[in-house]
Amino acid sequence: MDDLRYPVGTFTPPSSFSDEGRQASIRDIAALPSQVRTAVAGLTPDQLRHPYRDEGWSVAQVVHHLADSHMNAYVRFKLAATADNPPVVGYDEAAWAKFPDAVSTDLSGSLAILGAVHARWVHFLGSLEPDTFARTFNHSVLGPVPLDRALALYAWHGRHHVAHITGLRARQGWSPAVPYKATGSPDVTPYLVVRTAPPLIDFLKTVFDAVELDRTLREDGSVMNAVMRIGDSWVMMGEAKGPREPFPAMLYVYVPDVDAAYARAIAAGATSVMAPSDLFYGDRNAGVRDTQGNEWWIATHKEDVSPDELQRRASAAKGR
Repeated sequence: MDDLRYPVGTFTPPSSFSDEGRQASIRDIAALPSQVRTAVAGLTPDQLRHPYRDEGWSVAQVVHHLADSHMNAYVRFKLAATADNPPVVGYDEAAWAKFPDAVSTDLSGSLAILGAVHARWVHFLGSLEPDTFARTFNHSVLGPVPLDRALALYAWHGRHHVAHITGLRARQGWSPAVPYKATGSPDVTPYLVVRTAPPLIDFLKTVFDAVELDRTLREDGSVMNAVMRIGDSWVMMGEAKGPREPFPAMLYVYVPDVDAAYARAIAAGATSVMAPSDLFYGDRNAGVRDTQGNEWWIATHKEDVSPDELQRRASAAKGR
């Protein structure tokens, strides 16, 4: 009989830690909020109250627990990155799971927490140098825990609890949680066909703090498909093969500081199309062309402009 308590197996830390393994764990953490939303999609309040196993938590409790646990995890990572083996206190998960907010069938708060915390967490993780993952926090029960081990643990932890819910759905014959689009995907995603994908992937990481969600290779090692997340959006790309030729695209990207992003792009090998300038429609804009020929129009919004004022300014601009 399958072990309902550990449907993906118990946590076993890697025998050694590598950047490749870290990136895989970060991708798991990035994907979790959407996976949880998909797992509970369409469930009724009675189904959300159903335990995932005899004497186990309800589906709702599992979701609320993930929010509780990963809020703690995010703070622990930040503490470890900024202090020398800082103390962290374990908490009574079973007791937390009994509070009214943790048994409620209204999952909106915990789903929002997961989305927000994981977005910040993944951004933070992507900024760390490899040696930072050797830093530790001092857990009140476990003792010193390296961030490398904690990263692998929380990646497993998300898969572990999603499997509790999806396994229950399968055993109960509840309608499968299959969304109309790939997990986490926005409704519209630009797709770039390029000569060589790895340099562009590195460019997006440098300029826009992009997070690599997936990279699929062909047998010859070329990139069949890569998925990058920039802010709340995705960009996909693949290397041209056979009759398919590379062709340039133009993309418009909002960033907190257009001048800084423009400077990073130029330093990373892009050529300038337009230096940062304040434009009539309320954005400060800059344009660059990457080494693959794609144009990236970078913007920081500076002013809300009414439709009438926008039309007036546009007409004035045309007359110049």
